[in-house]
Amino acid sequence: MSAGCAYVVSIAEGSEVNLNYGSADWLGLVRIIEQRTGLDGEKAIQTAKAKYNKRARVMGADEARNHMLKRARDCDREMAVIQS
Repeated sequence: MSAGCAYVVSIAEGSEVNLNYGSADWLGLVRIIEQRTGLDGEKAIQTAKAKYNKRARVMGADEARNHMLKRARDCDREMAVIQS
């Protein structure tokens, strides 16, 4: 989840969507999870990127982009809960 959020939030930042928490916040969380569990955070982010690229091929670029921006807003709300 956190790797996917790191990816979609970085895309949203490039699209100038205003979020309370940026991709750096999500990358920090990915690194914490990586240290505690031994999982490969970079591989998880690349997997998330591949998932969204596949979605773009299947759904079309505009619909996939809109989905990513909606997901970025969802991630922003999730980070607010994590931070509290």
